[in-house]
Amino acid sequence: KGLAQLNQCRLGENTALKPQSIVWLTDAPLLTKPGIDSATWVETPATSPFRLVDSPASQERQSWLKALPIKERSQTITTDNNRTYQLSVVDLAPTVQEFCTPTPGDNETCLVTPYLAKLLLFPTLITISLIVAGCFWGKYLISVNKRWRLKISFESDEDKEEQVCYLKNKQKIAIGDDNLNSIYCPGNEIRGYLQRKGNRLYLIPLKTQPVFYREQEVKKAITIERNSFKLNCPFKDKNFNLTIKLIK
Repeated sequence: KGLAQLNQCRLGENTALKPQSIVWLTDAPLLTKPGIDSATWVETPATSPFRLVDSPASQERQSWLKALPIKERSQTITTDNNRTYQLSVVDLAPTVQEFCTPTPGDNETCLVTPYLAKLLLFPTLITISLIVAGCFWGKYLISVNKRWRLKISFESDEDKEEQVCYLKNKQKIAIGDDNLNSIYCPGNEIRGYLQRKGNRLYLIPLKTQPVFYREQEVKKAITIERNSFKLNCPFKDKNFNLTIKLIK
């Protein structure tokens, strides 16, 4: 009872509730039924109220034993003169009883709900934050590992069929190579690369032949922020325009 009241006091003081343990060393079992006589426990005084089943002390003792979530671990000890004792360790979970104080307007002020709310607020926020961060991270990993598809149409050569290329993370596609997974443009030299890093696409020129993006010659690596854009790869004083649609 005293140990249980400690947690009740901690609740009122808004401090942490703790599991507790007691060690019980006696020749009488801990969970003895009410009405303890001398045959059960020789040290029970003749005037002890625990001898009576219906005494307030016995009833209070029994109600505490029923109410508390008791976990008992016992071991019998035999002394040198062959007397036996039972050593019991009783674990009490951090349990409290709710008491509500009446307030004006037929309302009540209770302790457990606000206590639990305050106690669980911080770990709950951390858990929610971790779940949200995990969802965003999972979504990012899925998008990074997804293969992109590039559809290239050639405005300056209507007879040339639309070309489709695929681009994985950390992969690059040449502009001007004869490879199947390269973007066609006239001339025998590679003009540059479209390189993917994560979810960003970069245009990297090689300065062997000019590449124009948004009507300006690209002289250094730039980021392509659109899903549909045009490139101009002029050859022999003629423009060669192509449109690239990025499907993520």
